[in-house]
Amino acid sequence: MSEPAGRVGSVRRRLWGIFVATAMAAAGCGGSGGDSDGVPPPPPPPPPLAVKLTVGEAAGPVMTLKPGTTATIQVLRGRHLAFDSEAAFKWSIVEGPWARAEVRTEEPNSKSADVSGPADSYVAFRVENAADSTELATVTVRLVEDGFNRIAPREAELQQWQSTVIQTPPTYPSSDYAWFALTSQVYDDGSYVVDTDLWSNDYDSSDGLVNASNSFYEKYCHHAPSYASVVYPVQTGSTWSYQGTQECTEMIFDKLVTRRSRSNVVEGFESVTTPAGTFMAARIRSNESYLYTDADWPDQNDSGTVTSVCWWATEIARMVRCHSTKVSALYGTDEWIEELTTFLQ
Repeated sequence: MSEPAGRVGSVRRRLWGIFVATAMAAAGCGGSGGDSDGVPPPPPPPPPLAVKLTVGEAAGPVMTLKPGTTATIQVLRGRHLAFDSEAAFKWSIVEGPWARAEVRTEEPNSKSADVSGPADSYVAFRVENAADSTELATVTVRLVEDGFNRIAPREAELQQWQSTVIQTPPTYPSSDYAWFALTSQVYDDGSYVVDTDLWSNDYDSSDGLVNASNSFYEKYCHHAPSYASVVYPVQTGSTWSYQGTQECTEMIFDKLVTRRSRSNVVEGFESVTTPAGTFMAARIRSNESYLYTDADWPDQNDSGTVTSVCWWATEIARMVRCHSTKVSALYGTDEWIEELTTFLQ
């Protein structure tokens, strides 16, 4: 005896429903939206603390702060500190007596500050994982002298130099000259400015450049930008370059323009003897090309090159000797040596 057609259809529908439910469960589908037992998967763990610290214009980080790190580093005062991480982090700053940390940027993954203060003062930075405050690290930044402003030229200093022309025949006579420091000022961040009767010199600790210009000609000339004669810290292999224009108005009616392009490199350290004494000095080689134009006397237009080797005595923070050769399209070749004979503070 056969089953009624309606009953057979009902059984088939129930069997098909069981099959579909089983298939969906096997595929991880269901009304709960989770796994087969309805429990959602746990969230991924937060990334571990890893904050990179970069000082000044360094090519890369000086250290990476990880959970439990406790470190002390020495930093030249006036330097810029940058903290960067792939994950968000928080920080707090503790300033020691007379020290200061000026916050420059403060983003979830990146923070920076400039540190300044007297030598041997300190600033402490504490960083912690924003997602897990138990992961923290501390770095204490102790500020130190840069070795320059401590011995930089001061007010009332007198320097005497001698210039010796060494090519034959000489195109101009050898001579002696001197300059006198009129004013000077040193700031807490290590920067300083000194003006003399012959030239002006300033040191900016944030970029380490010693910029020099001639005070006498500054009355008539505009330099853009000023020229860096040395870069601190002084170390073998350091390089820097200069491109600028010097515009001068001489005797009111002459307009003189000199365009300069100059490259510099510290080749190494060696002992050098001058009339002022014997010094361990950095040997700095400079190569310059120039183009000189005179609006009123175009026949005086000139171009050429100047190659110089100068010795910067780091122990007294002064240039003590320079040997230069100038090749001029208009005047030919000049070669001369300048040496420091005395300096009185």
